[in-house]
Amino acid sequence: LRLFHVCEATLTKRLIEFENTDSSSLTVEELNAMAKEYEKNPVVLPNSEFKGSTSDDLVCEHKDSDVPCFALGLCEACYKDFDKLSGGFGGGLDPPAFQRAERERVKKTVSKERADVSIL
Repeated sequence: LRLFHVCEATLTKRLIEFENTDSSSLTVEELNAMAKEYEKNPVVLPNSEFKGSTSDDLVCEHKDSDVPCFALGLCEACYKDFDKLSGGFGGGLDPPAFQRAERERVKKTVSKERADVSIL
């Protein structure tokens, strides 16, 4: 069990981001069913190139043990925790904060291009 503190502003921001996802319209029962289905699926390595690493490559809390590296510098237990917590690399959607930043970046690029064209 790990305990950490989150300020109200951060929690509010994360709840607003969650509200903008498809999962926000699901009921508790539907979310629990999705979680059970997720737990049934085996962990998939993001890329086969991560296999075969040595324990020297570990960067997780088990780096001083003889546990072999599973993927991304993590042992299998830590990688499963990471995958469960983050949703992994495959099949996910870009988070709302990323989508918002991407829209702003595109908007700035377009306005800069328009300004460049109007100068000519």
